[in-house]
Amino acid sequence: MAVRFVKEAARAEVVVGVPDGELVISLDPMANLVMHTLNMYGLLGGHGGGYSLSCDECALKAVDREIFDRIAGKERYFGGGPLNLYSPTIETLVKKCLYTAHPDDESLLGLFPAPLNNALKDMWDSFYREYWSSNIDRLHDEFAEMDRQMNWAEMLHRMEQVTQTKWRGSMLVLAVEATGWSALTWGDSVCIGTVDRNGDAGFVHEGLHLLLRERWAEDSAIQRFMAGRAFKDRYWRSWKAKYEQALVVALDARLRNWPDQHVQRYFEGCEVGDLYDLVWPKVCAYVDRPVIPVPELMLEIIQCNEGQG
Repeated sequence: MAVRFVKEAARAEVVVGVPDGELVISLDPMANLVMHTLNMYGLLGGHGGGYSLSCDECALKAVDREIFDRIAGKERYFGGGPLNLYSPTIETLVKKCLYTAHPDDESLLGLFPAPLNNALKDMWDSFYREYWSSNIDRLHDEFAEMDRQMNWAEMLHRMEQVTQTKWRGSMLVLAVEATGWSALTWGDSVCIGTVDRNGDAGFVHEGLHLLLRERWAEDSAIQRFMAGRAFKDRYWRSWKAKYEQALVVALDARLRNWPDQHVQRYFEGCEVGDLYDLVWPKVCAYVDRPVIPVPELMLEIIQCNEGQG
């Protein structure tokens, strides 16, 4: 499916039909502005560390320093942490289809709670409107090249095979710059990742999470094995989240045929480097011949790792 460029909204999209739904991959100013603003105000919860505009002089000048000093990274300000702001904002973007329209005063003022609502509009007026206009040709070229290199439907089929799960409904992939090589999900159907000519905007990694959603951890054998075990990790609070992250990293790297020398760095960058030696060979063997259920694979991984302790 060819990239469609919507001139009046200054956005590009690819819509791919799949057997039980569709994939919508979007490059748009609204989602990019939202993620840019969250990043510039320190509200992405550790994501977006490699974002180049976070050091750009013009972008920094558009940040309201008084508001920044009050809220940047301060979980108490929003009563539930940065994600307590991120999640309803993305919900509004998706449910009202705001990502399909060009930003305007009304939509911008309704996205964030005060005082960040004013900061978002100021960011658009004083910096991001001109930035998007000046960079849309470059971004469109990167988006189009990414699409040329990705067979979205075929990759989703392979993701379904290795997770042993069928995707149903629509999946929205928001391609944005401000994740800075991180990627996120929202709800059950949205992936958010970096637009790059050699990338996939987080589609494979985050799409695998959307397919898995830790359901493998409901397996009775896994539940019995982990019952009463204390889980301690410097980064992860949940053993389910950590083991699924390791599985997803390995599946993503294998499905995209990453060279082995890059895979270990990928594990380390995703905070599961200690599981690389165990998980990578097991997942490679599994992908080559996925004849056992995913919970059985995960039980084997968990038993091997927990047994070492």
